[in-house]
Amino acid sequence: QELVLRFFALKNYRAEFTHDVSDFLTEYMEKVSDPENPMAFDYDAEKAVFKKTFELLAKTLGDLAFTYANRDRSALTRGFSVYHFEALTIGIQSRLAEFDLTDNGILAKLKTTLETIKLDPQFITITTGGGKNSPGPLKARISFVSDRLAEM
Repeated sequence: QELVLRFFALKNYRAEFTHDVSDFLTEYMEKVSDPENPMAFDYDAEKAVFKKTFELLAKTLGDLAFTYANRDRSALTRGFSVYHFEALTIGIQSRLAEFDLTDNGILAKLKTTLETIKLDPQFITITTGGGKNSPGPLKARISFVSDRLAEM
């Protein structure tokens, strides 16, 4: 549930993120659910974006979507990285509408691009280690993905 909330909060409210993820998520959840002062949230549109985002990742990377590189940076592990989750789910939003989930050629190209991103030394640097829960590093990892997808 927290990852679903994180996805929508980063997608729709990222400009308000400063450092404390817990407070950020709580604030976003309160804003979209407050009946007296609701923040706009189109449930049908958001559901469609969510479904397409995760279907796209399932069809390209499958259970490796949020994993990280192994020690020698030659393959992906079976672990989970919240930084990869943020970078990929939000980074692909800039091109999500362009991806046809039935076009196997595009899906294959996207899979290769995403695998290349995840094994890129620069991406590994910006998605590992401490001190990454601030707006600068968050923007860097999301931009890294969206910039590479723009080159596709």
